[in-house]
Amino acid sequence: MKRMYEEIDVFAANGYRKKYLAGIEQYIEACTAYCDDVRRKEVTPERMKEQQGAYRVKFIEMLGQPLTHYEHSVPEAKQWYVGEDDYGKVYRVTICTIGSVEFYGLLWLPKIKAKKYPLLIVQHGGGGTPELLCDMHGQNNYTHISKIALENGFAVFAPQLLLWNFHVGDRLSYGEDMNFNRGELDSKLKQRGGSVTAFEIYNIRKSLDYLETLDFIDETKIGMIGLSYGGYFTLHTMAVETRIRAAYSCAAFNDRNQVKGFHDWRYQSASMKFYDAEVAGLCAPRPLYIDVGKKDEVFNWEGAVPEAERAKSFYDVYGDEAVFRFNLWEGGHRIDVDGPWLGEFFAKVKSNKWIRLA
Repeated sequence: MKRMYEEIDVFAANGYRKKYLAGIEQYIEACTAYCDDVRRKEVTPERMKEQQGAYRVKFIEMLGQPLTHYEHSVPEAKQWYVGEDDYGKVYRVTICTIGSVEFYGLLWLPKIKAKKYPLLIVQHGGGGTPELLCDMHGQNNYTHISKIALENGFAVFAPQLLLWNFHVGDRLSYGEDMNFNRGELDSKLKQRGGSVTAFEIYNIRKSLDYLETLDFIDETKIGMIGLSYGGYFTLHTMAVETRIRAAYSCAAFNDRNQVKGFHDWRYQSASMKFYDAEVAGLCAPRPLYIDVGKKDEVFNWEGAVPEAERAKSFYDVYGDEAVFRFNLWEGGHRIDVDGPWLGEFFAKVKSNKWIRLA
């Protein structure tokens, strides 16, 4: 039997492995600088203003299916009355969006009497549910935003995204049979030309196709607000969906090069196309509000400041008609409901001024 060479020291080649790892990291660093340069040269505020529709198509193509195949149509939907309180009446809603998918959410109607209500999409974050966001299931960090919206005369739609078992701190458990791997599902969708972001934005758009047909909803006055993952989806949904008049993104906006984890927020060649500032450019000149807390335990606020400055440049090219607000405040990972801009945001959603987009 032939003898094979054996090496006793299993760490003998670690130096080579470390150099390989360091080489990959150096290569990524060099690519980052190159991609940032390409993005800032190719996606300028001036070009975005002139060709916003074309850039929106490229953004949708980056996110992938089924968003690339969205067509406006009224989907089948069902409503179930749940109950009411001092703020309004609540209904559970399911909407048939694509294939056998039944997208779910809560629809609240305020106590305030009106022929038609402005609509506010209120989006939960990681580990969240519509019930948690709407104060139906105990303590949360959403600062009663749905109740505040109802008091301001909004109908509220709170969709359920694929986030309920995302563990952040001490969150509610919905049972072992409700567990899933969001990253794995996102990978499968990306292998098939899509992404979990594209899938959920598509479902929100189809929800609007249904909600705008309800006789008590003013389809010309639609806004969106969200926290954390909800803030991410608020920004990205507004970039795609031009029916959204104004948006308020909380505790999500940042420099994507600095944020660790959140792999479902990453897309092939995004570094050369769309980071948060460019996505904000797709929202312009519609009013966009950004909340970032200095005590946020999830994201480092320092990366958000230069990104917000770049985002503002995409608004500045429109002049006085564009509204971009950046609220850097002393709080944590929550909505600054006592801050300077929430009231203005509500007013902008309700405004009769309609900004036409490319």
